[in-house]
Amino acid sequence: MNFKKGASQPSGFSRASGTTLSASKSNTVIDGKYKDEADKYPIKDDCRGIGAELQRAKENIYNLSRVNRDLNSQLNSLSSVFTIKSGTSYIGYTGISGVSFESAFEQAYVSGGGGFESAYSNLFVKNIKGNFFWGRFEWNALNSISRGEGFFVKNFGSDIVVDWGLVK
Repeated sequence: MNFKKGASQPSGFSRASGTTLSASKSNTVIDGKYKDEADKYPIKDDCRGIGAELQRAKENIYNLSRVNRDLNSQLNSLSSVFTIKSGTSYIGYTGISGVSFESAFEQAYVSGGGGFESAYSNLFVKNIKGNFFWGRFEWNALNSISRGEGFFVKNFGSDIVVDWGLVK
């Protein structure tokens, strides 16, 4: 666009086509084509209510934080001790993420199964991807397990008590 001023034309900008844009041309916004649209969203000069809105928002955030702390406290107080029954079952891992099943089991073992060595060798554990741990054959393809992950378990020995809360 080039600025153009001629004797017969008012000041304005000209397009590459040569037509001039000037104040004498119609402006759809100023002429009111969108006037009704603007009235849908009136601008308020009165901001007196904003302080009360901010206070209510702060109170809501405080209440939600308190509820979150309460839920975390309840979650932390849940027992992570459970029994892996003899035979076939499904278990959920509730310890920390990123450890191998072998390491987690060593740390979480509490009692049962005829002692740790016997319990260790009598466990077959498989995840949903098909990776497995089998103590009897010293096979551990569960190198990084995650909190909340579930496993199919075959315990070939007697009941084993574990506490996933002991896993560090």
